[in-house]
Amino acid sequence: MGIRDSYGSEVSSIRELTVQNSRLRGARRISHATRWKMVYGFSALVFPRLSEGEDFNLVKVSEQFLVRKHFDKNSLMAAVQSLALAIENMQENTSHGQINEIEESLNKLHWLADTYLNVGHYAEVEDKHRLFYSLVCCLQARFFFKQENYVSALRSCDNGLLKGNDLDNRWLSKFASFLCLLRLPPVKNLATKEESSSKSNYLSKEPEPLPNSVRIPVMVLPSLCSFHQEFYAKNKPLIIRGMVNEWPAFRKWSFSYLNSLCGHRTVPVELGKKYTDEDWLQQLMSFHDYLAQYVFQSEKTLKTGYLAQHRLPVSEDLPHSDLRFHVKNQIPELLNDIIIPDYCAFGENGLNEDLLTINMFIGPEGTISPLHIDPRHNFFCQVRGRKFVRLINPGCRSSLYMFDDLMRQNTSQVDVENPDLKQFPRFSVVQCEDFLMEPGDCLFIPRGYFHHIRALEKSISVSIWFGD
Repeated sequence: MGIRDSYGSEVSSIRELTVQNSRLRGARRISHATRWKMVYGFSALVFPRLSEGEDFNLVKVSEQFLVRKHFDKNSLMAAVQSLALAIENMQENTSHGQINEIEESLNKLHWLADTYLNVGHYAEVEDKHRLFYSLVCCLQARFFFKQENYVSALRSCDNGLLKGNDLDNRWLSKFASFLCLLRLPPVKNLATKEESSSKSNYLSKEPEPLPNSVRIPVMVLPSLCSFHQEFYAKNKPLIIRGMVNEWPAFRKWSFSYLNSLCGHRTVPVELGKKYTDEDWLQQLMSFHDYLAQYVFQSEKTLKTGYLAQHRLPVSEDLPHSDLRFHVKNQIPELLNDIIIPDYCAFGENGLNEDLLTINMFIGPEGTISPLHIDPRHNFFCQVRGRKFVRLINPGCRSSLYMFDDLMRQNTSQVDVENPDLKQFPRFSVVQCEDFLMEPGDCLFIPRGYFHHIRALEKSISVSIWFGD
């Protein structure tokens, strides 16, 4: 059942109201191409060029836009087009009453789009409904932009990126970047000093090795041949040194720097020490508020909070231990500070950056990613702070007592730092591979290799998934 069938009366009221608003603004009859230009809510006059050498041609992009495939002949899209026209016709002398009518229509439309995202399992929401949600967020962003409410415009862009799918040519992502660079007020400074953890403090928290623990091997910039023969081909983990400390990110990415760059961005935050806890939950907040409330929290009674991962396919839907930016989708500027390792060339897709998944993790000390597996090879790179990692060979899966529910099917029930051998007796024979990661370390985690990670300090990490 589509949106039109489920909410016919709401659609009619939106359409009538937006058509009325258009007439109030002296709207003229416009071509189909111009209507589609206005649906997306950005003006070439305001926003003529998003990057050097690239014209922001709305009509050309809209002709390729997937939403037309799903909604072009739908009465709901006619309502959206009318609403887009009303927003475009807003002027400085537009009355408050007319603006309130448009805002009310936008709120109704957003409610319709949001309803479809919350029916059934989130990972199974149809792409057309994610796309429609992003389209509504696009209209909201344009509405706020016209009123010079740039923080709200950015929040609308982020909501579309986080809950929906980006539009053709990455419009939402580019518009968000434009707002960050040119339009936003300064972000509040963080009140707490960044480097407060002492070496003695983190060492006292490092877990004790288990009877069967061994240390993960370390190499300084191994040759491509050595890495492939000794580790990649044999599916063995490795700590690589001498690589991450050459990244611009290693020099630039302090918490204060990221706060100034990303402080207004909306991010998904996971509340709770680990995602297997019963009281674990998620909420959206600004990146600055996340840092202030959870990374540099003054009240230790607050829940542990960490940046969550964004929506991924079901097979990859494994929450991690820190606040997580999907760098390429939400803040692509940060990609300039990361150097893709040449070792990624051994993956099935080579060094094709479009097929890499790059995430940034930010969190306080004490956050935990329980033992789990990921579907792709991973270079896990430590930029700030220290983390303890414990890895287990995938051949030991039968002794790891995996959860059997959909959300945690790739996660072990065993607390691998303090295993209960009465409840999980087979774990007693499992060999663990341990390491205390320092800033500048890079951990190669082969595809399907189990890994447990705990932050011992406030930390910033980057993961680079490669291969199929």
